[in-house]
Amino acid sequence: MIDLVILTGVSGAGKTTALLTFEELGYYIVDNLPIRLIDELFKEFTNNEKTYRKAVICFPLNEASEVYKCAKKYDKFNIIFLGLDSKEDVLIERYRLTRHVHPLQLKGLSLINAIKEDQNLINKIKSEFTHYVDTSKFLPSELRTYLYDITKGVFAKKMTVIFSSFGYKKSVPLDLDMIIDARVLANPYWDDNLKHLTGLDKKVIDYVLKDKLTKDFLKRITNYLDLYLSSLDKAGRSLVNIGVGCSGGQHRSVVIANYLKEYYSDKYHALSEHRDIPRSK
Repeated sequence: MIDLVILTGVSGAGKTTALLTFEELGYYIVDNLPIRLIDELFKEFTNNEKTYRKAVICFPLNEASEVYKCAKKYDKFNIIFLGLDSKEDVLIERYRLTRHVHPLQLKGLSLINAIKEDQNLINKIKSEFTHYVDTSKFLPSELRTYLYDITKGVFAKKMTVIFSSFGYKKSVPLDLDMIIDARVLANPYWDDNLKHLTGLDKKVIDYVLKDKLTKDFLKRITNYLDLYLSSLDKAGRSLVNIGVGCSGGQHRSVVIANYLKEYYSDKYHALSEHRDIPRSK
């Protein structure tokens, strides 16, 4: 079997970083191939399976869906259809810092209109992605780690479950399948000895997990997740992204996300990520 990643996404969301990551992981990279040649490429892959054991092909948003449909005709492919997206304000800031030109600006669109056009295109095919990633929350190094983790889980034939902590006051991530609201739990922020720590610190972990309400909360949440995740696994899902939110995304949500990661690590390829804790942590 050939592990095939079909990569697409909005301009500025990290496709170049993704391609470099996959190249470092030993994938054969194909970028900017004319779509009329895609069937010939797939025939080459399948006729030389040992040479192209792992491959990534990158296509623009307006062609990616057609490429994915073509790939599904070949029974020798394990396929990830990966879409990279990002928030408008983050994309604007990235273009400001890099001074790059959006490809659609060369066709006469303003940067904002070019970004909106990309968003319209990705929304049309979003439901087809096997993996959809909001890269707003990642530094380049973090995106590289994320891509490594999800491909490792998928191609090992084990469902990847990501528990993503976030703060509601900084908006909800784009790529969540469901959300667990941890704001009902006791908040360490109101303890002067804990407010400047995060859910990675033992004092905060103990404060949250030893509370009676948290114990009941986790019992009920895991009872539901046992059913939810098992059903998705049986249905063939390869990636599930579960958000855990609290007010600021630094205390309760971090503790709960890490707890759930450990709880499900024996059964699934479980990961946790924390969007809103300080980078230094």
